[in-house]
Amino acid sequence: MRTILPTSVQLLLNNPVITLSCSAIAAAAIVALWSTSTLLSTLLYQPTLNISVQQASQATSQVDSSMIGQRNFFGFADAKPAIVIDELPETQLELTLSGVFTALKESNAGAIIVDDKNQSKHYAVGDSLPGNAVLKSIHKNKVVITRNGIFETLYFADLQKDNDEKATGRAISISPDQAKERRQAIRDRINKLRNKKK
Repeated sequence: MRTILPTSVQLLLNNPVITLSCSAIAAAAIVALWSTSTLLSTLLYQPTLNISVQQASQATSQVDSSMIGQRNFFGFADAKPAIVIDELPETQLELTLSGVFTALKESNAGAIIVDDKNQSKHYAVGDSLPGNAVLKSIHKNKVVITRNGIFETLYFADLQKDNDEKATGRAISISPDQAKERRQAIRDRINKLRNKKK
């Protein structure tokens, strides 16, 4: 049995412009559906990360994190800086070194230093000196002081330093017992002078 279409529909189907535009619309709809499905599948795609996780675990297994804490990238916190005493500048303070008592034990060493008022005093390592300085170390021909964080040396007044730094100064080579007796005698003498001024 044959279907009879209304005349208006037959006229539309026989018109080539309408037929082409309908087919173009249908093709555009198909392309739009295909691109939408491709876009959605791309957005919803989740790749598997097994390969990258395995590579990361292999790389970290070669580094021992416990060893990082034992490395001293910035040096040691308690390390004393190495100071080359012969390269230190001579102090500009008006102090005169008039005697030193060297000893193997630093606490037994001492120095007699005269200030700008011509007053002599016995100093031990760590004592404060006139001019906001501190006595840091005592050597046979000089003492090392620090002032405002800068290390300086104080030599004997009549010491002529040669280029080889072999001058001996007025260092006294005596036994530890003799050095102790002399230090005590100097302290007694200084205390007597202080008591006279009072």
